[in-house]
Amino acid sequence: VLCWSRLGGLDHRKVLRSMELMKDKVIPKLRKSTPPPPPNQIILVNAAGQGIPMPDLYVPFWISGKLETTISENEIAMSAYSLEMMAHEIYDE
Repeated sequence: VLCWSRLGGLDHRKVLRSMELMKDKVIPKLRKSTPPPPPNQIILVNAAGQGIPMPDLYVPFWISGKLETTISENEIAMSAYSLEMMAHEIYDE
């Protein structure tokens, strides 16, 4: 599920509250109804505080770095791989 929260003119506290309600009330119900992909189809990317500027929500990225087989699990999903990001660029065919 991708959620785009761009609510122009709305007070910042209300936007944060909306995001909190989405996290606490909506996402848990979706998680119960739609399981995440299996761990061998998910890569956890560690960007080490770099972050990736996103010019648009649907812009694909080419991320390179050191790939390892590492089981990671959090409240969203489980991944069988982790990638220590060393570089990224917008993917352009």
